[in-house]
Amino acid sequence: MVNVFAVPIFFIVFRETLETSIVVSILLAFIKQEVGPQQNSLVYKKLRRQVWLATGIGLLICIVIGCGLIGAFYGVGIDGWSKTEDLWEGCFSLIASIIITLMGAAMLRVSKLQEKWRIKLGKAFEAKETAATGFGSRLAERFTPTGFKQFLEKYAMFMLPFITILREGLEAVIFIGGVSLGVPASAIPIPTIMGILAGFLVGYLIYKSGNVAPLQFFLIISTCFLYLVAAGLFSKAVWFLEQNYWNHVTGGDAAETGSGPGSYNIRNTVWHVNCCNPQLGSGGGWGIFNAILGWQNTATYGSVLSYNLYWLTVVVGFISMIYYEKKGHWPFMRAKMHSSGSSTNESPSSLQETLGKEWQVSSEDLTRHSPYFAALLDPNKFYEGRAFMEKKTEISELRKGDEHSTRVHADELPVVNLNVERLSRRFRASVVDVFLRILCAHSLDTHAQADFDAEIKHLPTSVIANLIEISDLLNSPYIVRDTLKRAGYAFGKGKVPLSKFTSALLKFSEERVRQTIFIAIYLEDHAIFQTLTHALVLLGSKSWVNGVGMRDPESPRWWYLPHGLEDELYYRRQCVLNTITDLQAHFLRVYGALEDPRDPKASPSNTSLGPATVSASRSRPFQCRWGFSNSRACDAFHLGEMTRFFAIRTKTIFLGSTLIDPDFDLDPEDESSVDGEGCDARSSMANPPSDISSIIASLRQIPDYQIDSNHTGCGIRRRLLPALDVIERFVADGRGLLGPVLRYWKSPPATNSISWMDRSLRRAETVDVRYSKIVSFNRSPGPLYPGPLPPGSQEEDARLFFTAKKRNWET
Repeated sequence: MVNVFAVPIFFIVFRETLETSIVVSILLAFIKQEVGPQQNSLVYKKLRRQVWLATGIGLLICIVIGCGLIGAFYGVGIDGWSKTEDLWEGCFSLIASIIITLMGAAMLRVSKLQEKWRIKLGKAFEAKETAATGFGSRLAERFTPTGFKQFLEKYAMFMLPFITILREGLEAVIFIGGVSLGVPASAIPIPTIMGILAGFLVGYLIYKSGNVAPLQFFLIISTCFLYLVAAGLFSKAVWFLEQNYWNHVTGGDAAETGSGPGSYNIRNTVWHVNCCNPQLGSGGGWGIFNAILGWQNTATYGSVLSYNLYWLTVVVGFISMIYYEKKGHWPFMRAKMHSSGSSTNESPSSLQETLGKEWQVSSEDLTRHSPYFAALLDPNKFYEGRAFMEKKTEISELRKGDEHSTRVHADELPVVNLNVERLSRRFRASVVDVFLRILCAHSLDTHAQADFDAEIKHLPTSVIANLIEISDLLNSPYIVRDTLKRAGYAFGKGKVPLSKFTSALLKFSEERVRQTIFIAIYLEDHAIFQTLTHALVLLGSKSWVNGVGMRDPESPRWWYLPHGLEDELYYRRQCVLNTITDLQAHFLRVYGALEDPRDPKASPSNTSLGPATVSASRSRPFQCRWGFSNSRACDAFHLGEMTRFFAIRTKTIFLGSTLIDPDFDLDPEDESSVDGEGCDARSSMANPPSDISSIIASLRQIPDYQIDSNHTGCGIRRRLLPALDVIERFVADGRGLLGPVLRYWKSPPATNSISWMDRSLRRAETVDVRYSKIVSFNRSPGPLYPGPLPPGSQEEDARLFFTAKKRNWET
C-alpha cells in the first residue's frame, strides 16, 4: 500500500481541490443569481461556459506542470539519492513534516472559504450593473490599452476561476513535491486522482446543500490524522540522520545486518526489539506503521525527544492561534490598533482624533445618522461646516475635468477634528473606530454588514461602554443602540451566563460589573440589569467606603450609575449588612453581652452598677439546653467563643473603648509599636470580607465547642445556620432579588417607585423567623403605598425582610 498510495498526498490534493470547487460553486451560484437563465439566457450560458472552460484549462496546466516536475526529479535525481539514502530520507522526511504541519492548520479553515469568497464575489458584482463586466472592468482600470481592457471585461468570468485554480493547483504541486520526496513515484498518481475526485464530490455536495458545517468534522479528523503522519515523519527524519552517522562509524549500511547487535548504536538507544523491523524486506504491517506513524524497532534519544517536542510545538502553536483569533494579537505582544472606515466617491472626508489618528469616512453617512455631525458640517452653523463645504466644492471642480478619476487622495480630503478626551485613553482609538464604522454601516452590502454585526456582538464591555459614552458625547445614541440590538450584543466573550445570577459573577472586577450594568440600562436588558445590580450589591464598591458621595465629573458615567441607582444600590447593601449585624446582635443579646431594648433601663442618677447588673442577669433566661448547675458557666463559655469568633475570625464586629476620643493617639510619631500597648481601640477593627456571600460563608464556619461532654449542642451553631439560610435564600437566588426591576425603575417615581429608600412604601414592622423559614410579615398599618411589585413576590419579600424595623429570629 505504501508503494501505490501515499496518504499525505491524497489529503493535500483533496484540500486544494476542495478549495477550488468551493470557489467555482460560489461563482456559478452568483452568476445564476445575478443574471439567471430567465433574465438573459444567452449571457448566462456564455458566463457559465467561461467558468467551466477556465476550470478545465487551469486543472490541465497544473497536472502537466506537476507531472513534469515529478518526472524530472525521479528521472534525473534518483541516482544521487541512492548513494546517501539515509541522509536523503532524513532531509525529505523533515521537509514533508514541516509542509504537512503548515498545511494542517490551513485545512481547518476550509469551512470558512465559502463565506469569504461569497463576500469577495458579492463586492465584485455590486461594483457594476451587469455580472458580465463587473469584475473585469475593475481590473481593467489598472491598464491603459483599450484592447486589453475590453478583453478583461469580455472574459471576466474566465479570468477569475482560471487564476484561482492555477494558484491552488501550483500550491498543490509544491506541497506534493515536498511530501513525495521520500516515496516512490508509483505512490503518487492514485492518491492524486482520488483526491481530485473526492474534492469535486464534496464541492458538488456543498453546492447543492449550501452547508459546510458537516465538513468541519471531517476536516478536524483528517487534520488530526495528518499531524500523526507529520509527527512520525519528524521523528523518522531524526532517526535517519542518526542512522546515517552510525553508518559512517561502522563503515557500511548497518541496516543490512538485520535487527541484532551491530545494527544500532547501543549508547544512543532508548529501547530496541529484534523484531518488527520496517526496514527489512517489504516491512509488512510494520512498514505501514513506519509510513504513517514513524515506527522504528530501534528508538533513539533523538527520535523520542523529537516526537514529543513536535507535539509540544503543535499544541503551543494552536493555543497561540486561538489566542490570536480571540485577542487580535499574538501572546506576549502588544495589541495593534486597527483603523477602518468607509469612503465613497461622493463626499469623502477625513476625521482626525485628538491623538492624531485619522479615519476616512463618508460625510453623507455621518450627517445622515448623527445629529452631531449634521450640525457640525452644516455650512450655515459652524466654521467647520463652511470649511468642509469649500473643500468639497474644490474637489468636485477638480474632478469634473477628469472622467476617469474616481478617488481622491487621503491628503486632499477635508479634516474634521474630534475631541474625545472624555474616553479612556486605552480604548480611545478602537472606540472611535467602531463608532465611525457604525455610522457608515448602512452603506455596506448584506454580507459585509453581517460580518460587522458578528464582530460587534462579542466586543468587550470596556469598548462598548466607551462607545456609549462617545455616542452620548456626539449626540448619536439611537444609531448605536439600534446597531447593538440588531447585532444581539452578547456582553463580551465570557462563558459565564449573565442573565442568571451565579457565584461566578462575583469574580468579575467591579469595573466590568458596572460597565455591564451601564450597557444593560442602555439596551434595556432587564434580566442582565437585575442580576448584575444584585452582584454589585453583594460585592460592594470601593466608592462606597465613606458613603456614596458626589460624582467625579472626570470619571466615566458607569462609576456613578444614573437615575439615583448608585444611592439605591448602596442603600440596599447597607440593609443586607444591617440584617446580618442584627442577627449577630440577637445572639450577643440573648447571651447577655448586649442590653435588651425591651428591658427597663436604669435611672441615670443611679450610679450603683452592681444591683442593676444582678437584676439583668436574673431576668435573662439561660441558653444552656440542659439546665445543669453549671449552666451559667456554659453560657459564659459560649459567649466568649461567639465573641472571639465574630471579632477575630469573621471580623464582623470589633471591640473598642468608649472612654477615649477615637482620634486620640498616644504617640503619633512612634510607628514601631505593634504589641498592642499604647495602640488605640481601632487597631482591633480589621476589615471583613467585602463580598456578602463570603461574609455569610465565614459565619457558617462557627465551631460547635462545648464546656464539657454533658453540654452537647449548647452552642449557637445549630441556631445560627438556619437563620443564615433565610438570608442566603435571598442573596443566592438566581433571579437577582436584591437588584432593582428595570421596567419599574425607569418608570415615573410618583407611580411606580420600587426604591427601598422610599418611605411612602409599606414596610414590615416585624418579621417572624422560625428555623429556616419566614413565618410572617407584620406590615405597618395606615394608607401607605403597597408598591408596584405584587404581594408575595420574592422581590417584595426581600424588600420587606431587609428593611424591617425588627426581626424575631427565633419565634
